[in-house]
Amino acid sequence: MVEDFELVKKIKSGDVQAFEVLMKKYHRQVCKFVYTIVQDNEAVKDISQETFISIYNSIYRFKEEGRFTTWLFQIAKNKSIDYLRKNKRNNMEGENELSSRESHEESIDKILEFKERKKSVEGFIGGLSLINRKLLYLKYYHPELTFKDIGDILELKEQATKNRYYDLHKRYIRYEEERKGGDIYEM
Repeated sequence: MVEDFELVKKIKSGDVQAFEVLMKKYHRQVCKFVYTIVQDNEAVKDISQETFISIYNSIYRFKEEGRFTTWLFQIAKNKSIDYLRKNKRNNMEGENELSSRESHEESIDKILEFKERKKSVEGFIGGLSLINRKLLYLKYYHPELTFKDIGDILELKEQATKNRYYDLHKRYIRYEEERKGGDIYEM
């Protein structure tokens, strides 16, 4: 697989196919990231497209000593925030339907357990600030990103990013304990 910095060099020299490869590589990830911010399926496609247009038009400004993904997600974040400002969407609440496909072999208990867990996680995440939702998205869907990279994207210091992440973990454990009415580690 071609490394990002090699693709960027090719794009800078006018190779359109290299840009298509880069876009295919990150399109889905950008869409998911944008959705965590705008929570509007219709807007995700437009914002993602705007992100890649912006990448293409400003690729000459990208400096190879940084990570391409950090730069990419920073642009996606900015485009998403611009969209929210334009549409004056201050209320980020939204309901998601169960998106996984259950096979016929799965037991009803497993399906119900999954739905309950999903509802719990969505309830927890729905109550978080936008910056905390973005942090969790980047940490879980982009494990290659370090806390420093995530901090750069979110415009936070590395230590502040770590502190937020570990605080969210503790908050989720407390949330589950309260929801279940006891210690979640009880057997």
